[in-house]
Parts: sequence; C-alpha cells; structure tokens
Amino acid sequence: MPANLLSDSVPIRLIDLSGYDVFFAMILAFFLCVLLSKIYVFTSPLGATPVNLPRSMVLLGATVSLIMAVIGNSLARAFGAIGALSLIRFRTAVKDPRDLSFIFMSIGIGMACGSGYFKISIGATGLLCLFSLILARFPIVESGIKICLLKIQYPCSPENQDNILSKLRETSFKIQVLAQESLEQGKIMEMVVEIGVPTGQNMNDLFKKLAEISPDIKTNLLIG
Repeated sequence: MPANLLSDSVPIRLIDLSGYDVFFAMILAFFLCVLLSKIYVFTSPLGATPVNLPRSMVLLGATVSLIMAVIGNSLARAFGAIGALSLIRFRTAVKDPRDLSFIFMSIGIGMACGSGYFKISIGATGLLCLFSLILARFPIVESGIKICLLKIQYPCSPENQDNILSKLRETSFKIQVLAQESLEQGKIMEMVVEIGVPTGQNMNDLFKKLAEISPDIKTNLLIG
C-alpha cells in the first residue's frame, strides 16, 4: 500500500496544546486523581492504607499530564524525558499489587489529560472508580484476613512486652503497635496493637495464649 494512501486512511492526532490547555490538563488530572485516591482509601481494608500513597497518586497524575504536554510530538523531547526520569531511583517497594494498580491508574489519567483527551480522561476515571467499587463490594477472591484492634494491659516489664509480641506474631500476619501508655504510676503498661489474623481465627484462643504469659494480662478486643 502506498505511503500516501496509508497516511490518508489513518488519521493521526497531533498533540499541540496551548498554555491554557496545559494548565487545564494539570488541574483536571489533579481533581480526577483526588477522586481516584478517595476511592482507593474507601475500598482499602481497615489499617491497610499507606499514609502518603493517596497524595502521591494525585501529584503523580498532575506531573505526568505536564510531562505529556511538554513532550507533545517531539521525539527528541521524549528521549530527553526518558533519560531524565531514568536518573530517579525509587527506594520504596510497593508491597501490595493493588497499590501498584492504582498508581498505574493515576499515570493513565495523567497521560490522557496531558494528551488533550479531556473527555476520555473524565469517562475513564469514572469507569475505574466504578470498577474499584464493584470489586470491593463483590471481591473475586476472599482475602481471608481480618484486621483487629487490641488493647492489652500488662505489668510493666520488658519481658512481658516481648513475650506478648512474640505470641501475637505466632498467630498474626501483621502486627503494628499503635500506642503505649503507662498507668498506675508506671506499674501497668497499656498497649494498643493492630493485628491481621485469618478470618476464621478464634480470638478467645489468642486471649488464652496471652493469659499464659501472666494472669495479670488483660486483653480487650476494640475492633474485629
């Protein structure tokens, strides 16, 4: 097929945004990624939301839209952007594939906005949010993990605390000490711990194991 016939039959969209369009694209990407981050937080399990990830998603989307607008149709600028971005080294590992998928969503929204596809970016954001809500309401695979919040009071002793945390690690997938407080003039320590346990875990069994350390240990289930 002749080259001129191919060029006539396949329309090519050229990215040529004005300054107004670039700023509008960044603002649109910002608000769309804010909506996406709200959906991310809403559909996240209790206590499993990284603090900085939602804000990073918003800034990432706006930044990618700017990069796409600056690159435009310039091959030289595209290679220059790749070279500049390759110098960045990310030291924080993304442990949850779900977090990675939302990061890619933010990048996709930013790319659509920066390329001038404003209506497509709005519609795609709505669909991605809808898909996330559907998957949260009707999960494909049950996670098998529930998040519990425990308040534990025990006689003040480093050995007691180490033994308590050791017992929790034996039955929990995740342990995070949220707060500690000294009571009764330093005789009693109170510790609030967030743990992730199997869905069918009998919490009474865990309480009995903690009581084996010392009969003075008191455990209350706050959330679970």
